[in-house]
Amino acid sequence: MHIQYLKDNSGNKTSVIIPLEEWEKFQVQFKKLQGKQETPKSKNGIHKEKKHPKAGCMKGTFILSPDFDEPLEDFKEYME
Repeated sequence: MHIQYLKDNSGNKTSVIIPLEEWEKFQVQFKKLQGKQETPKSKNGIHKEKKHPKAGCMKGTFILSPDFDEPLEDFKEYME
């Protein structure tokens, strides 16, 4: 890998220049480390869309008590 440094007038390194191909490799590795891998591509190069849950798909999964919206006994003194 060929790395170049840019320096200010005092000779302090201020920037790094690396070949674009190496930069792209770093980006892929970084995304993998973050768990944000790119969307897989199909054979024709078009991105596959992620499947999202449909509205209402969890209906009936959670059961709330009938008095769910009623004030709690512990807070009655603050509500008077």
